[in-house]
Amino acid sequence: MNVPTPQTKLEMLDDMEPLASVPSTAPKGTRLRPGEAKSLKQRMDVAEKYYEKVFKPWFDDATRMMKGEHYEGESDDHQVVVNLMPHVIQTQVYSTTFHLGELIVKPKDRLGHENLEVAEHVTACELRQANAMRENRRAYKDSRIVGFGVVCTGWEFETDDVHLTDGRQQVEGEEPEPEAVTRAVEEGKDLPPPIPRAKVRKDNFYVKRLDPRNWRVSPEASWVLADAPYCGYVEYRDVAEVKNDPRYKNTSKLKGSCDHLEGYLNSQNQPEGDREDLTGDLKRVKLIHYYERRRRLHVVLTDEDDRPLLVEKWHWEHDEYPFLAVFAEPGEDGWYQRPPVLELKHCQQELNNFHTQLAIHIRRFVRKYVAREGDFDPNAEKALESGRDGTIVFTTAQDAHNALTPIQDAQLSPDVYGSERIAMERISLMSALSAYDTGRAPTKRMTQDEAQMVGGAGEARKQAARAAYEELCAAVARHCLALNQQYAMRTRSYPVEVDGKISTWVDWTADQIRGDYSFELYVGSTEIKSKASVAEEIGFLLQSLAPFAA
Repeated sequence: MNVPTPQTKLEMLDDMEPLASVPSTAPKGTRLRPGEAKSLKQRMDVAEKYYEKVFKPWFDDATRMMKGEHYEGESDDHQVVVNLMPHVIQTQVYSTTFHLGELIVKPKDRLGHENLEVAEHVTACELRQANAMRENRRAYKDSRIVGFGVVCTGWEFETDDVHLTDGRQQVEGEEPEPEAVTRAVEEGKDLPPPIPRAKVRKDNFYVKRLDPRNWRVSPEASWVLADAPYCGYVEYRDVAEVKNDPRYKNTSKLKGSCDHLEGYLNSQNQPEGDREDLTGDLKRVKLIHYYERRRRLHVVLTDEDDRPLLVEKWHWEHDEYPFLAVFAEPGEDGWYQRPPVLELKHCQQELNNFHTQLAIHIRRFVRKYVAREGDFDPNAEKALESGRDGTIVFTTAQDAHNALTPIQDAQLSPDVYGSERIAMERISLMSALSAYDTGRAPTKRMTQDEAQMVGGAGEARKQAARAAYEELCAAVARHCLALNQQYAMRTRSYPVEVDGKISTWVDWTADQIRGDYSFELYVGSTEIKSKASVAEEIGFLLQSLAPFAA
């Protein structure tokens, strides 16, 4: 399926306002012009249609491939499925994302050079506490299945009364933000009281994987997320939770829906009409989060009302979307590309056909015989069916030698047995996995140089996939340190390990990690180390130390 052309984009919503209708300058404060919320909602409707027309059919097909649902429907014939897709994907994922990876933090200014050591320890500690490796791996797995994966970064602040994922409130003992003071003076209101420290439950950096089905992006966007006019995601939250959130407005008319539980309610809990008798904890409100980098704008909308629930400027200081993406093979003309799993669909079908024919042949064409009725009595038939050696079988036939004639089995074509090998070779070629990666020994013995020449193209694709994952991890680390520089108000601690054990804890504050930094990962630090590569590294180390030993 091709990416929609500009003509098809205009046909999605006839009443959509042009993008130029939104002013280039940000509105004063966090207010929208009259009717502008409807324009933003129409943008997200366009992104919704883009998802439904282009990506959703691919996603459903790829999901069926992963689950082993390779046939259209049930049949009386044997339908054998030897599903290699999960194993191919898992091999690709874990061979690339097995380790956390070693960060390289480089200072870009004098202040960063002075605080480099603390910044390295803080970033590594905060990433471990946020389970960044787990979420990055989940996003990378999404990219190998459906073509792309997305993670969301932010600062999580939770108290007994509020749960924020895009900033924090003033805590007892901290200085108020200058913007909050200015806003209170302009509005003639008092500053809100600070949160007591005892009520703070969470106050840390977080990273989480976004479901590709909930991701929304402009049809005009390419794979470079920074250039996207707008993007966002949808989520489903409890009605009472939304109404009790002090940040949200215009929530009085929200009713919620149970459509997400349509197939899981029993007959007693499926009322007709508007489902008024369902309990409130089953109803969810669809929240639509709109992000625009040009105006640093975050708007929360709902499909039940044209009025926004929340309009705010970005709280984070770094000028990037709070999302990071990784692609299997990015396309230059659109965000969505054909999932890699679907490229292996025909090979998987060939494997299924081979094993189906083989199973039918084994079960159907067992040894069978033809005999004239009456030539063998019941005792003789039992003797024929027995497995005892030297059994004597009596017959009334005049010609005893020809009384029992075996039926010749229909042999399978030799090409059938070769189809499995061809399908596996194609899977190895298209997935950049060698015969050793898929657990199969090569049929031809080759020298090391020949093996490297044959696997050169596949190795290049492996390195490209590894580099994409390393860039994702480095970008998450960059967001992590930037958010800690902004929000780490209280004194924190990071562990110092010696010989794999924690020897001491070092206190730090946001002032001790100030500066500008760039982030990279050591090449190959996230991969599984083979014995050959480990031996090569040890040999290189010994060779490097030889001059000093002499």
